[in-house]
Amino acid sequence: MMTKTLFVLTLVMATAACASNPVAPTAPAPSPVTTPPAPVSPTPGAPARGNLPAPAEVDGLLAVDVVYPREGASIPVRDSTFIFGNIGSGRAQLRINGASIAVQPNGAFLAFLPVPPDGLYQLEATRGVEAVRAERRVRVPPEAVSTGDRTAIIESSITPRGVLAVRRGEPVDVAFRATAGAQAFLLLPNGQRVVMTEDRRGTAGLSIYRAVFPALPLLTGDTSIARPRVGSSEVDRETEAATAAAAAARGETPRTPLARGTGAIVELIVGTDTVRTSVPLNLAVVDPMRPTVAVAADPNPAGESNDGYVVGRPSPGTVSHYFWPNGTELLIDGQRGNEYRVRLTDDLTAWVGADELRLLPSGTPRPASLVSNVSIRSDPGWIDVRFPVSRRLPFEVEERENALSITLFGGTSATDWLINGPRDPLIQRTYWEQPSDGLYKFTIELNRPVWGYQTFFNESGHLILRLRRPPAIDRNAPLRGLLITLDPGHGPPEGRWGPTRLTESQANLDIALALKPMIEAAGGRVQMTRVDTSHVGLYDRPAMATRAGAHIFVSIHNNAVGDGTNPFTNHGTSTYFFHTNSALLARHMQDEIVEEFGLPDLGYIRASLAVVRWPTWMPAVLTEGMFFMMPEQEAALRNPAVIQRNARAHLRALEEFLRSQAR
Repeated sequence: MMTKTLFVLTLVMATAACASNPVAPTAPAPSPVTTPPAPVSPTPGAPARGNLPAPAEVDGLLAVDVVYPREGASIPVRDSTFIFGNIGSGRAQLRINGASIAVQPNGAFLAFLPVPPDGLYQLEATRGVEAVRAERRVRVPPEAVSTGDRTAIIESSITPRGVLAVRRGEPVDVAFRATAGAQAFLLLPNGQRVVMTEDRRGTAGLSIYRAVFPALPLLTGDTSIARPRVGSSEVDRETEAATAAAAAARGETPRTPLARGTGAIVELIVGTDTVRTSVPLNLAVVDPMRPTVAVAADPNPAGESNDGYVVGRPSPGTVSHYFWPNGTELLIDGQRGNEYRVRLTDDLTAWVGADELRLLPSGTPRPASLVSNVSIRSDPGWIDVRFPVSRRLPFEVEERENALSITLFGGTSATDWLINGPRDPLIQRTYWEQPSDGLYKFTIELNRPVWGYQTFFNESGHLILRLRRPPAIDRNAPLRGLLITLDPGHGPPEGRWGPTRLTESQANLDIALALKPMIEAAGGRVQMTRVDTSHVGLYDRPAMATRAGAHIFVSIHNNAVGDGTNPFTNHGTSTYFFHTNSALLARHMQDEIVEEFGLPDLGYIRASLAVVRWPTWMPAVLTEGMFFMMPEQEAALRNPAVIQRNARAHLRALEEFLRSQAR
């Protein structure tokens, strides 16, 4: 198995022309430049530059500045990845591990090359008789695990592991990687021996073995693994009884009550060789008739890196989908690691971080409530829909272009009256439904597209759905009187460096500062989340816009790709949104920026990004105009004329979107 190593950067200068340059006392002595090895791969051709000017020519001091990857960085791929930086001169040549690398007129370079097996990049820059060499060491993943001729189970591959709680009898999937061509079994403490099936799509002589069993309590002997916090006390007694029975059947002495080591074991047999290892899992079973109730209790204030909501996800660690205020009551019937499973209906669940919930005492009634007479109140800036409930039920908002529906899980209609009040020109109609037991759904259809909304419980515990009225828009001067929040993304210490060390933070700010006077000249008002390189918290930015009553939120960014992705074939312009009310604005932004610069169109994309997911009170988008790691595009972001063009494209998109909403 290959071990990870860490090395330091070294630079060696060797040239008669530079012999008079001062050298730091700690620098290594000059040494001759050796002939580089043969190229290890062809260098990618330069990407299409679109409608961008060529980088300005630079012919400065020859020096190798590797911006990425950093010294000692851990690279998660073994195939190929990128390396970029600059060598100080566009008139110099560069080779990396023997491959000739294109150098831009300003001395910047970007290459996508095989990851060196030992993690060592060797760089050599030459200009005439001048030469500079550098080394950059990174950590690379170990080679694929191989068991060779041994019968072996890869213990780190066993799943599930850690803490798990599910309903009694619920299917539990077990899998692990091990020597191919073997027989595998799952041994349970109740004496069951479950045959595991082999999937030969593994690598390096390994297969994946899988089995499914109906959930029963398991208690591993690993004391470092916590026990589940949900599940009744009968779990341990059932485990003890099953284990004692199995031990008696084998003629063994039963273990001490509640002793460790009553867990599952996986077994692998190849010929006469047999290996076994414990499944590192504590599993509790939950009686569906006796589930746990919890209350949403996010301990941290909104702002910085906290959104102020308790977030529910379709499965552990996946996309944010439900957003519940503190005080929401939730039915818990499972746990995986540090997340609890919330039971919304018989066939619908969500997962919530354990640190955002407070478990209520055993015996707390399930969250359920009648939904009494619904009332609608019109105010100058919004419309409030009030749902009288006796429990703070979880809910889901469904967004459509001209309508909002809200579903209360655990709600049963007692809505004898639906009180609309005086006729409101924004409302087309309202109605409620009871699709199934414990599922109350209310819909409000509008005569105009939804501009924004909020949901919260009032001081009486009643659920409020607040719909924002669209602003008055002058088709001839669409920005007049409107407040636009501009968010230059990634203030320090966030963000990235480009090949010549321009920060994304600065480039984003330059675009926003150029856009601000353009909006003001068009009659709009502007709120900036930052006007310098100061740090502003992730959720503080959209919160500023909401508090100020901004009509639109625009977060300005520039993009990059992750390790292992080829930037030469994966770059371009993209725009992101999350809520339906923002989709059209995102499309206009994408169209205008692509038209302006002619870079590849990566599309407008619904994505769960914090600054477009959090603000529901207004349309919100995030633009990624260029790829900051591309040398030509980074150079363009230093160009004042390009910054002005970028800002004007944003301005045109704002105006086109607003004109489409004018009535």
